[in-house]
Amino acid sequence: PPTGFNLAAPTPKGAEAEFGIDLAMALDSNDDPIFAYVFRDPHRNGKREESTLLVAGWDRANYRWRQPVQVDVIGRYPDEGLIPVSLARDASTGQLGLAWVRDGDIRSVAFSNDNGNTWTRQTVAPASGEREAISCTLALAAGIIHLAYFSERGPLYVTGNTADESSKWTRVSAPAQAGMRRRHVGHLALDASGKPAIADIEELESGGVAVLYWRPGSGAIKALDSNKIQNDSPDVRIAFAGNKPRLLFAGGRDKVNNHDIWFATSDDGAAWTQPVLIPNDGNRGMKGPMTMAIDSRGAYAVVTKDNGGNSDRVKCGWPKLSLSSDGVQWSTCSPNATVSSDKAYNPTAAYAGDDRLYIGYRSVGQKMGIVVWREGAVHK
Repeated sequence: PPTGFNLAAPTPKGAEAEFGIDLAMALDSNDDPIFAYVFRDPHRNGKREESTLLVAGWDRANYRWRQPVQVDVIGRYPDEGLIPVSLARDASTGQLGLAWVRDGDIRSVAFSNDNGNTWTRQTVAPASGEREAISCTLALAAGIIHLAYFSERGPLYVTGNTADESSKWTRVSAPAQAGMRRRHVGHLALDASGKPAIADIEELESGGVAVLYWRPGSGAIKALDSNKIQNDSPDVRIAFAGNKPRLLFAGGRDKVNNHDIWFATSDDGAAWTQPVLIPNDGNRGMKGPMTMAIDSRGAYAVVTKDNGGNSDRVKCGWPKLSLSSDGVQWSTCSPNATVSSDKAYNPTAAYAGDDRLYIGYRSVGQKMGIVVWREGAVHK
């Protein structure tokens, strides 16, 4: 795609609050962006049970954005953010994977071997006693699916060969932790060796929330907490710099009702640094959902949504982009040179093989729809 801002999928008229929800983005086998999203009530008739899951991407041969492909009718879709969609690509096979939770706790996955033009779908039936899944996230490596579902009982890890029926996949539940209650929010990532780790947020009986780091097959470790400050809508993301885990926590740790983004690192997952506060852009905080990308040299890009209400002392527009070469010193601005009336929701980001950054988000404002921003020539 061209550098700069691209309107990849315009919002249909009258669907401003319903189109592009829970956007997820990956890079296909050409290193071009492909994204999945929900169109809630697509016929504009008040029937959310007709909500659809769509996939679109860049058509390199014809130098244009492809028309969206409908993967599923997902049923009555709740408020934004409760059931995220997860999209990933297997770097070794080129296969794309998609995971989502449909109405009625129907847990679905789909695979594509042609850069998202066609999809093969199957369900992952809940086992006896499993609680209703609220969200999910997946990753693929070497023909293996790594899938996590989150519920009030905590994370459930599911894995197996993508060529097999889901009934053959194995599942492991995260061990319960004394003094903690589940929060339904979490994220999964693979290290450079293709091994998974899961981060999830738990409510502490002593007050506040904590982020637990869990590698299936071992015990969970508390990576950070909110210093007993209550958080109503915390969020978490995990990524790896090689085999070293990195965490983002969205929430307040120093003041009640603050909305901030914190970054923490570990060499092995056993001991974690004190979280670093990523600076805001302006007089209001930033909050989840957010995304984290790491380039080939270990530099970080974090993209978040703004907490809204910014009017004074704002340097940049939207989305909010925070950059760091070492994870300690951060700068926050935006690809927009000036403040814009457009607002960015559901941000997602990835570095291409040439270390150019892609950012995808749902734009509400003058540019209505799914916007993909591609970084220009870079010298790092």
